Amino acid sequence: MLTTQLIRSEKWEDRDGIFYRYLDVIESPDYQFKVMNVERNSVKLKSKKENKEYIMEKYENMVRLRGVKGGHIPIILRVNHASWSTHHHVLTSRIKIDGVNYEAKSYL
Repeated sequence: MLTTQLIRSEKWEDRDGIFYRYLDVIESPDYQFKVMNVERNSVKLKSKKENKEYIMEKYENMVRLRGVKGGHIPIILRVNHASWSTHHHVLTSRIKIDGVNYEAKSYL
């Protein structure tokens, strides 16, 4: 019984860690993202630091960040659902990882 609880705990922490790493990327001072446009399944971001545009979107079982000229970086794997909305420069991310819902607000 203890082993089962430990395994469940590790899986839970793993999902939490995945979601927090996603937030680390979109809120990173290395990019200084600003939201340009939001659709239900994608967000157009501009990096103030790099002066480049990116699109964050759900693609297959991941949330990825891709350049408008090609290439992509997977940010989260094992994604069941992802959607975004914005209000007064606050980006709300709603992401389901392995059946568990996460939601966060980021001031971008």
